[in-house]
Amino acid sequence: MLNGLNLQQVAEEAGVNRALIYQYFGSRQGLLRAALAGLSWEASAVFHKDRALPFAERRRRVFSEAIVHRAFLKLETLVALDGGSIDPFPALDATREDLARDKETGALPPDTDALIAHVMTAATYLGYTAYREVFAARLGVAPEELDVRAQATFDQMLGGIIDPKN
Repeated sequence: MLNGLNLQQVAEEAGVNRALIYQYFGSRQGLLRAALAGLSWEASAVFHKDRALPFAERRRRVFSEAIVHRAFLKLETLVALDGGSIDPFPALDATREDLARDKETGALPPDTDALIAHVMTAATYLGYTAYREVFAARLGVAPEELDVRAQATFDQMLGGIIDPKN
């Protein structure tokens, strides 16, 4: 899966011998993991102060942040597809608390499978960021235009989760 990552080209760009790349990182996957360590998006407000927002607003913010941090998410996807261990929900305990609060406050209907709603919205933004440029090229639109349209449709999807009768 990571065959497109040419370590010889990486070494040349870095001005080092390819053996040095292997010595420090061990493999393509090791190099990608090191890159991931430097690109974290978990410092974003959406994972901290924005946690208090209701479900739909929180998920809208995560979708927007995913677009901003798409380089990180693409690398993470490559590592996951190559069999690497990736945790898509590093703050799952806090997320469970947020989702329980959403049900208590009415931000999510009581019969909603909140954890699966979280999973499905995450699958949406992860898939979107992985294919964003391909989608835009195939549709013949600028990626930024596609982002606006995708966000609007994501909002409609969230509306179906929080008010399934409409």
